Amino acid sequence: MPGLFVATSQIYCTGEVLQQVQMAKLFDDDKFFSGFPNKTVPSSELQKIIQTYFEEPVLHWQKPLFLPISHIFLFFQKNVIIKVFLFFRESYWVMNGLHLSEMTETARGMILNFVYLVKRYGFVPNGGWVYYEQCSQPPLLPLMVESFYEVTRDRDFLRQVLPAVETEYSFWMQNCSFAVSMSGLTHILNQYNVPVRQLINTVCFKNIVRVTPKKAQMKLWIELTSGAESGWDFSSRWYIYRHPILPADLNAIMCRSEHLLASFHRILGDEEKALSARIKAIESLLWDHLSFYPSNMALLWAQCYSKLKMADQGYADSGGLDYPKGLPTSLSESGQQWDMPNALPPLQHMIIEGLSGLNSAHAKELAFSLAQRWIQTNHQI
Repeated sequence: MPGLFVATSQIYCTGEVLQQVQMAKLFDDDKFFSGFPNKTVPSSELQKIIQTYFEEPVLHWQKPLFLPISHIFLFFQKNVIIKVFLFFRESYWVMNGLHLSEMTETARGMILNFVYLVKRYGFVPNGGWVYYEQCSQPPLLPLMVESFYEVTRDRDFLRQVLPAVETEYSFWMQNCSFAVSMSGLTHILNQYNVPVRQLINTVCFKNIVRVTPKKAQMKLWIELTSGAESGWDFSSRWYIYRHPILPADLNAIMCRSEHLLASFHRILGDEEKALSARIKAIESLLWDHLSFYPSNMALLWAQCYSKLKMADQGYADSGGLDYPKGLPTSLSESGQQWDMPNALPPLQHMIIEGLSGLNSAHAKELAFSLAQRWIQTNHQI
């Protein structure tokens, strides 16, 4: 898979700087510039260089949606309406909104863009910038295809994109799975795992270098990057992040994806085998929650349980469903974006839909109450 887990220098290996220096023929030997060691540039001089030789980043997509290779954005095939950052996870809910707005062709184009990225990278990157090439986000492509098929019943399109859906699923099973032995049984579950090989100069880069011993910097960077792959960047949920953490929401998505893949193929035997193995692992390892996070309740949304009693207990003991303005992202007031008092719309939807699907009058009433509180809160804002 090209570009995956390979750290390449955009100055000395590829990129506009190298190209312009070589094309200008400043040196007799083409390899001469590649051997230059770095110099420390004073901040004042660096600011002049940036202002003189760099353009402001594009803040809005312009038609046509074909970006030059030298740009900082990933290349996309289809000319559709998307956000600059194109975060993978949010696109699922954007797509559902497009269906309600009868914009199915736009949704089709978004799926085809993701299919293109899977063909290129083996997975869908976190977002639409080149520095996201090494990490993904929760793999919701099967659910996007499901929502599109439910609206259009387009079997030809389903047949067209299914290989990419399977490729993405295989990527997560091959690169982000972990075996856990318990009571004589071995369970295979998934984790967020970004095995980066070099520190990338992002917002937290300087803090890592400043406060972390050199030998521990890479380990911490892998843990931070893997936590951010969840889309929860950042949250107290990852304060104790150590490989491996087996997140309930990721495994709920994988469980639902397995169900959808089986449904797409119409092979009931494989469906039962895949689901029974995943559900057994989830019930053995992921239903005992030490702290409340809505992500734990994603198991209800994905219907990853074999016993209704277990599902009922999964929300009854949660401790975070009584807040007047909706479902908080956690009960920890850490100051992080994905913690109290913030609340995120996708989490509201997952929990409300999960509760609505239970065969329980109390769960359905709670789902309605959560939906009502969330709508009223947004109306007030």
